[in-house]
Amino acid sequence: MEKRICGEKGLTLVEVIVASLIVATVAAGILSVFVTGGRMTQVVDQRTLAVNYAQETLEGLKNSVSSDTTESQALDVSFSYVNPGLTGLPAGTTRRYDVQDVNVGGVILKKVTVTVDWPDP
Repeated sequence: MEKRICGEKGLTLVEVIVASLIVATVAAGILSVFVTGGRMTQVVDQRTLAVNYAQETLEGLKNSVSSDTTESQALDVSFSYVNPGLTGLPAGTTRRYDVQDVNVGGVILKKVTVTVDWPDP
């Protein structure tokens, strides 16, 4: 290092470059936290929408069955419902349900499985 002349104050070029590198490294770390947080927020939002669509499907099925429905008339189990292009989720998102008869202790119940698929962001 050079000898400073009679009380001059300041930083050398090397000190400025080292300080700049330290600040840049810290800033890059903080930026990556924000980017990762943004991605996770998007994933959580999509999962929330998917749960809402599944709940909507279950509510629709529940409302289509009256309380006096007999076992054989409960639900039409011959098809699966698929609804492509739902709003709020990415293109390529599908929602479907399957209904199966399940024997539980001699009682025939309906098992409803709702699946919401969407492409990764």
